[in-house]
Amino acid sequence: MKHIFCFAWLLIPSLCFAQIPSLGVYADDRASYCSIADAPGPHTLYVLGFASDATGATFRIEYSSGFTGTLLSSASPWTNLSGNPITGVSVMFDNTCQTGQFPVMTLNFMFMGSSPNCSWIRIAALPDAPIMYDCNFAPYPAFWAGTHISSIFECPNNLLGPPTGPPPWEPKPIEFCRPYWEPTVATSATTWGAVKALYK
Repeated sequence: MKHIFCFAWLLIPSLCFAQIPSLGVYADDRASYCSIADAPGPHTLYVLGFASDATGATFRIEYSSGFTGTLLSSASPWTNLSGNPITGVSVMFDNTCQTGQFPVMTLNFMFMGSSPNCSWIRIAALPDAPIMYDCNFAPYPAFWAGTHISSIFECPNNLLGPPTGPPPWEPKPIEFCRPYWEPTVATSATTWGAVKALYK
């Protein structure tokens, strides 16, 4: 199995993502955007796959803390699927071998408009890396991607992105559709005696 890797990711990151095995949640069906405004009302997000050879995928979606949207329904252009995107879903591409960019699932949400800025929806592990199946039905790990739900343009991303170069593949910095943001938990100064007192 050969995968084509992108060396020009700084210039065209969306095309770079399209050249490694990955699963992502995007704001449009072409993976042009990985951020969407938190406007109240219905929104459709798209799970897209990118691979040189794929006959299926296994994954789930997860949200950041404080995200106030609700998943209303999901659909897939493929008929062979089991599970659901919240607890875990397996989608087989109807015995076809997909290459390049291809649709996996659509997710229909109702946004409340009250999520913290830079909230996110992303592909999650089940329980390890999201999995794709090559054209011989052998599993291999896929990189995950996601979409920010925000009213601001710039949101932080996970800088450990898809690898470039030959094996052994090392993660290289990339800032595109890999949100990690979580609200900061408030803390206050204390003493060891105060902590021990909590357990009496």
